[in-house]
Amino acid sequence: MKIKILIGISLFIFFAFVVTVVGSGLVIKSLHQNQTPSINNGSTNTNGSKNSNQASKITLQEVAKHNTSSDCWMIISNGVYSLSSYLSAHPGGASTIISYCGQDGTIAFDSKGNSGHSSFAHSLLAQYFVGQIGQFITTQQINQTTQKIQQQVPVNNQWQEDD
Repeated sequence: MKIKILIGISLFIFFAFVVTVVGSGLVIKSLHQNQTPSINNGSTNTNGSKNSNQASKITLQEVAKHNTSSDCWMIISNGVYSLSSYLSAHPGGASTIISYCGQDGTIAFDSKGNSGHSSFAHSLLAQYFVGQIGQFITTQQINQTTQKIQQQVPVNNQWQEDD
């Protein structure tokens, strides 16, 4: 009789342990999924608009989609820059940038005129920064960055360097 009670208690403890471990695993998995950014593959929420809190990874394929003068992203040293609003102000003309829209323009930027761009040109890049290749960014962050960039207006169609 004592053996049956011990076996019963042992089985109860065993099943309680298994339920606890499985339950903990599910909770941990759920927490991990909530902390990991999800990749936005163009999905939309219930009202048909893109979910602005859903993160997308900035990839070469994503940059390649922004390949026109009205939507020009360029990669320079693994940084991604939205240059559409700067095209008309570029001293070398818009066409020198447009040919690299949606692509990696690092070599062209670094080797401009065999000497590269000025420190002023490098400082301008920060104003057009979208993110790094491989970085997760939300649609809302992209929209905010784009709006901020579009509000920057060059003086007399050219950026003025402080003396």
